[in-house]
Amino acid sequence: MKKEIWKTIEDFPNYMISNLGRVKRSVGQYCLTEHILKPQKYRKGYLYVGLCDKGQYTHKKIHRLVLEAFVGPAPKGRVCDHINKIRNDNRLKNLRWVTYKENAIGVGPKLNLKKGERWLLLRVIKSDLLSQRDIGTMFKISKTTVSRLKKRYFG
Repeated sequence: MKKEIWKTIEDFPNYMISNLGRVKRSVGQYCLTEHILKPQKYRKGYLYVGLCDKGQYTHKKIHRLVLEAFVGPAPKGRVCDHINKIRNDNRLKNLRWVTYKENAIGVGPKLNLKKGERWLLLRVIKSDLLSQRDIGTMFKISKTTVSRLKKRYFG
């Protein structure tokens, strides 16, 4: 099992986030013992926690807290991506900053493709060297799915 590493959440000094996606409240003025917060389920399956600092209470998505603490703030035009597409898996090794377009690749029809095959599929579609039917046969998806992917990413 991987060692759990804790870092203080930048805007909330009384809270810590771990590389495994757990949030805890540190010992402080209003808290006598450390305790792990219970995450709540947000729309579409994302997990969040409620944090309070100087009387201001706010909800924060756990996946963003993990990436911001361990990788740094989101570069301009980047969003958080769950690599394995499981929205409540907030381990650091499952998260990365990606562009909106890269993040959208996993949206839509379930593409049961191996790691790297999704990128290959889009490159083949973009090249226009094969028919949509041939691409569908090669990747075991329907030609309708190929058509929709082509329209979505390449106009």
